[in-house]
Amino acid sequence: MRAATWLSAAALLAPAALYLGQMGRFRRAWKSLASGELPVARGQWPGEASNKNSLTTGNWQLASGNSPLASDNPAFSVLIAARNEAENLPHLLRDLAAQQPVPGGFEVLIVDDHSTDNTARLVLEAATTLPVRLLTLADQPGSPTGKKAAIRAAVEAARTPWLLFTDADCRLSAGWVRAYAGAVVRDPAARFISGPVLLTGAGALATLQGLELAGLVGVGAAGIGLGQPTMCNGANLAYRRADFFAVGGFAGNETVASGDDEFLLHKLHAAFPGSIRFLAEEAAIVRTAAQPTLRQLLRQRVRWASKWQHYQTRAPQQLAVLVLAANLTFPAGAGLWATGLVPAPVVGLAWAAKLLGDALLLRPVLRFLGRPGWLRWVPVLQLTYAPYALLTGLAGLRGGYEWKGRQLGPSAINPVRTSTFTSQPAPHSVNDAEFDVLDELYFVTPFAELLKKTGLPRPELVETLRRLMDVGYVRSFWPDPDTELAYEESSFGALVGDCQFLASKEGLLQHNTR
Repeated sequence: MRAATWLSAAALLAPAALYLGQMGRFRRAWKSLASGELPVARGQWPGEASNKNSLTTGNWQLASGNSPLASDNPAFSVLIAARNEAENLPHLLRDLAAQQPVPGGFEVLIVDDHSTDNTARLVLEAATTLPVRLLTLADQPGSPTGKKAAIRAAVEAARTPWLLFTDADCRLSAGWVRAYAGAVVRDPAARFISGPVLLTGAGALATLQGLELAGLVGVGAAGIGLGQPTMCNGANLAYRRADFFAVGGFAGNETVASGDDEFLLHKLHAAFPGSIRFLAEEAAIVRTAAQPTLRQLLRQRVRWASKWQHYQTRAPQQLAVLVLAANLTFPAGAGLWATGLVPAPVVGLAWAAKLLGDALLLRPVLRFLGRPGWLRWVPVLQLTYAPYALLTGLAGLRGGYEWKGRQLGPSAINPVRTSTFTSQPAPHSVNDAEFDVLDELYFVTPFAELLKKTGLPRPELVETLRRLMDVGYVRSFWPDPDTELAYEESSFGALVGDCQFLASKEGLLQHNTR
């Protein structure tokens, strides 16, 4: 072979071989998740037999007399962002009303993102018979827009330690909330739980979309199982409310309309390694309809792709490059064969390696999702995937797209309202209560101990700490004395009891010069 042929063959075979090896690794991780060999959230309650046919009326209210912080009785806030979802919301509300009961109970909050249809009216009508709360972004300070703003508003209004997310156009099984509650009970170390999503619909376009998403579900779950989480789906996930504030929520990516799920996944993995889980439970599967037209599909995928360039971790970026390179082996191989640079057997080998990698991962994932017949569509999807991936990837890099009647992009986003800031010392004469608090904070002190030493009523101590942190005289630490927690006014009341505190240099100066 000529040198050019050798180099061309190597360039063609290398990504296909790497892809095959990676998919084989993901397959083993997925099968280990399903068998329980790797850390995975399990939805079944201790001592309870699985009953897939049990359907009972759900208890939406939080259980009276029960602390929602109890690990054996977790309580959930189901949070849903909605914009122009009047057609889909009635189905979701019926699914929520049919949820099996959980001991800690759950509440439902729906945030209306400036809908122009009857979304808000439908929620208000449902609230007359079901305990669901409506929040409207139009009533929020600054009238923010977008899903991140909606989630932020819902998180702030939630009354439970665990937050459970889905989309307004999704359908849920009767055991959905119960599956997550069981997972939390079974695995107290879990902080972020990702769930499976299945696309529904008839026809070739819907099937190909479903096959693509099944691959993403499998890759996301396998990455979590391997301790290298890369992706999840905002239509089905849960995390602790306190952790949202602990990592600064969406701070750092407010201007990216997409990514309300994966950016937070990456942040929480960095802050709390080993705490990410995948819920491999049939009852946890969320179903949503495939996009009905190619135009709508491309808009959705461009929206997804727009966040890739903003990833701050290397694992998802490297995986995206590998997947794109492997998919390009098909048009690249055809071109190299047509020009005579690479013989047909080498091209065929590269193609076979790519298809085998797809089949290795998709086969067990599709069985779990109840769609094993989709596997035969893999060659069809492959023929269209290279131009499709290039088109959506390049359009995503551009950053602008239309979604739900809005032209979105960095220049079109009304950023998420946030009260996070870097505290700056300001001239402030401390009063007696503030002096007493500073007097106890020469060393890191837990809130409960500070409450006891100062003798202040809890509400007064909380307000005093809030004022001192506002001017930079006190620092807070959570979840341990070595991890400083950025002061955020909106979350301070929820976290204060678990924090530890220390006077800053400026605070000690004010204390000592009073």
